[in-house]
Amino acid sequence: MKLLKDPVSFPKARWFDGIGVRISIGFGVVLVLHLSIAVVGHVGLERSSADALLAKKMQDAAVSIVETDAAVTQIQRDVLLFTFTGHESVAERVRSGQAQLLAKLELATGGKVGGAISQAQRSVLTSMRVALESYQKHFALVVKDRDSRDQQLRYSMNPTYDRTVSGVESLRAMASEPRETERLDSALDEALDMLASVRDATYDYLLDPSAHPVRRFRAEVASFRSALDALTELVDSGQSTIDQVREALSEYEKSFLGVVRNTRSYLHLVNVVLAGGAMEFRTLSSQFKRQGIAEIEAAHAEVLQKQARFQMASNVISVLTILLGVLAGWVISRGIAPPLKEMTTTLTDLARGKNAAVPGQERRDEIGEMARAAEVFRERNVETEDLLERSRELSHQHELANERLETARESAELASLAKSEFLANMSHEIRTPMTAILGFADLLDRQEGNARDEVVCADATRTIRTNAEHLLVVINDILDMSKIEAGKMSTEKIETDPIQIVEEVASLMRPRAVGQGLQLSLVYDTPIPERIQSDPTRLRQVLVNLCGNAIKFTESGKVTVRVVCDPKAEEMRIAVEDTGIGMSPEQCDEISRFEAFSQADGSTTRRFGGTGLGLRISSSFAELLGGTLEVESIAGEGSSFTVTISTGPLDRVRFIRPDDASLMNERKRQREMVAHSVAANECSLAGVSILLAEDGPDNQRLIAFHLEKAGASVWVAENGRLAAEAIENPGDREIPNLILMDMQMPELDGYGAARRIRAGGHTLPIIALTAHAMDGDRERCVDAGCDDYLTKPIDKTKLVATCQRWAARVLS
Repeated sequence: MKLLKDPVSFPKARWFDGIGVRISIGFGVVLVLHLSIAVVGHVGLERSSADALLAKKMQDAAVSIVETDAAVTQIQRDVLLFTFTGHESVAERVRSGQAQLLAKLELATGGKVGGAISQAQRSVLTSMRVALESYQKHFALVVKDRDSRDQQLRYSMNPTYDRTVSGVESLRAMASEPRETERLDSALDEALDMLASVRDATYDYLLDPSAHPVRRFRAEVASFRSALDALTELVDSGQSTIDQVREALSEYEKSFLGVVRNTRSYLHLVNVVLAGGAMEFRTLSSQFKRQGIAEIEAAHAEVLQKQARFQMASNVISVLTILLGVLAGWVISRGIAPPLKEMTTTLTDLARGKNAAVPGQERRDEIGEMARAAEVFRERNVETEDLLERSRELSHQHELANERLETARESAELASLAKSEFLANMSHEIRTPMTAILGFADLLDRQEGNARDEVVCADATRTIRTNAEHLLVVINDILDMSKIEAGKMSTEKIETDPIQIVEEVASLMRPRAVGQGLQLSLVYDTPIPERIQSDPTRLRQVLVNLCGNAIKFTESGKVTVRVVCDPKAEEMRIAVEDTGIGMSPEQCDEISRFEAFSQADGSTTRRFGGTGLGLRISSSFAELLGGTLEVESIAGEGSSFTVTISTGPLDRVRFIRPDDASLMNERKRQREMVAHSVAANECSLAGVSILLAEDGPDNQRLIAFHLEKAGASVWVAENGRLAAEAIENPGDREIPNLILMDMQMPELDGYGAARRIRAGGHTLPIIALTAHAMDGDRERCVDAGCDDYLTKPIDKTKLVATCQRWAARVLS
């Protein structure tokens, strides 16, 4: 590149090359600078105003917090009022006041006001919020203890007292001799008066929860027990009744002591804990006020100092501007400023990456040399920009490659971990029941001849059946999971009886709960619709999974199924609550993602077992049913899983009251059992001939046994080819009434055999038997020419009923 160009002649002088013009331009620039100083002064005043506004906000924050004293006093009054009345409206007023206080604290901490407070004040606000949250938690305990006391009075003490009175009254007709009747009546009246005194002592304690009514209550109970001892001598056959009265009195006394404990508990919370919390809140409020006043005063003083400093600086800069103006006029008169300014602009553009042309290269002075040097810099800048662009592109590609490698590594590790956990769970879940099946099958095999122990055989049979059913559940869960992951799971919307499904699940799971020492209860909190639009199979599967998990993870206590319907939202919520081991917040967050093959932690998996698929399947089914699955849990106290489903329109649906739901379902279940029993008795295969195409000898014997026991004659073919030949060339035998066709056999499978039979013009019914239970298997069997479809393992009742239905069509 040629850097130095040939010298050029100087251009002719122009009108603006004169010194006067240049000086005028210079002083004009100085005047602009001076005006700029005025603008800066105005900006400084605006900043001072902003500081004053900030101080005003700080004052507003302090006033807002101080106003909370009256609110805290009102909340404390409402707490005391709730202590004596127990009204829910008063409790709600307390909660509303607490929420308003918390909102004020949040407003003071954040937003426009929050930016005006100091770190020390923010710390005080944090302490106030912590104190208020503690106050809320303790008040919740007060409400809980008060409710517990009322529950004791309403559902324990009052019925027990009535039972005690009834027991005493029943003794009037038990005098040993007629002449003792008057004496017995007098003693009974005296006992009833003592029992009334016990009741009065109870009410005295409720009005005045002190030690005196408790002592009186115990004295009255002791007197009543003495009266019962005296009654023993006046009756002959009433000893058992007197014992029942004593037992009822003990229950009443126990309930009274529970009321005393609950009352003392919430009174302690009100008089000590909540009162102390209110005092602490007021103390923090006063501390915030003092800090706010100090901060406001300091801010005001700082604003004044800033204004004074800025005024001094503005004056100094103004003087310097004048001096610089004089100097600028002198320099400008030398003709330097214009070309230098132009060169500065060019260099600034080059520094910013602009490929600007460099003027002044034709000059023969220093400015010309600077211009030629700037041209070299411009060319180097262009080359550098090209290199930097290539470098940035390579760096970006390198970062993308690293991110992809890191993502692939994490995905591989997670996939490997999930695979290992899944294989470990599957190994455990399959090997455990298989061990029981093989072991008890061997036990049955060793029961020889007439020495077979019927109890041992029955127990072994039940064990084999139970473990086989467990294996089937594991397999079905894996199939459901695979369909969900493949996006092939579907649901149907049909008329569904929600009460029947919930009651069936509760009836199914209750023996398991009772066997584990648990109580399983069903609660309807609202009226329930008689019919909804949903998928009963998927809903039942979700509830069975949730109840099974609740029972599995609960060692003592109870499991509650709670049903609620919201007609306006057209949805139902079914919550399964337990008193089991619960989960920590971290475990709850992990479970709430409802990922496959996961439980709360590895130790839980080893302790309770499971594939980790149930909740993932339940969550997916809940979404398919138009709802969600949610979880709440407290470690050591229990968990609650709530499934929400869509009900469809409920405008013309009859609603069942909670008290009538279980009774109506029980009557319906009894009618269905009677109908099922009648249908089972009528289901017979007498006179029906069946061709069974099955390659497995064990399945041949089992299926043939069930069919022959129902009265059918069975003809067995070992594969599809023999079955087709038996229909095409029956020989001396008559063509059977129907065919049971296994779909996976050697030589010729069931699909090919069915097509061959249909191609021969035969129309007898063909019922497919298959272990495949995936979507599309039924359609594949129908396309091959089958009329119906049964999945393995075969249910004998369904097998016989299906054969009877198709045989009836043929024989009719």
